[in-house]
Amino acid sequence: PILDQLSTLGNHLRQQLSETRAIALTITPELRDGLAPGIQARLTQLAQSGELTLRVIAHLPPLKEPTLNSLWLEAREDIYRFFNEAIHNVIRHAQPPHGNATQIIVTLEQQNTHCSLTLENDGAPIDPAVFEPTPQQRQRGGYGTKLLDTIAAELPEGSLQRIPLEAGGLCVR
Repeated sequence: PILDQLSTLGNHLRQQLSETRAIALTITPELRDGLAPGIQARLTQLAQSGELTLRVIAHLPPLKEPTLNSLWLEAREDIYRFFNEAIHNVIRHAQPPHGNATQIIVTLEQQNTHCSLTLENDGAPIDPAVFEPTPQQRQRGGYGTKLLDTIAAELPEGSLQRIPLEAGGLCVR
């Protein structure tokens, strides 16, 4: 019986290692060192390419990330996708020549096992009524907003908030 139990344990360990290896192979290369370094690398790449011309203020402390937790690895990929879509929206709508923002603040925070990502630009004032849901839609907005909403809804306790700032601009978290 002990040899059977050890054999079963060995099979489970091999299966777990195989699954971990498969997960490791599908991690976005920018995220191999963690979410904060991945976001910073993407911001740097966008600035160096000239695609992002706004001044970037980044508050991206390293997170305490579980290394072999498949749920976290999947959530981290989704948070990174959320970031990419949000920064794309800033470039298309707030950054000149499409808007008049001068800076973007990107903040990553961790509270226990949850993290929040906030992007805030200082563009033109936005009427809060623009963000009120209509009877046909959960939330107003174009394809980018719908994609952000979908990604956020897939995250554990995830949500999308679009907050027009009094001084102008928009906060997305």
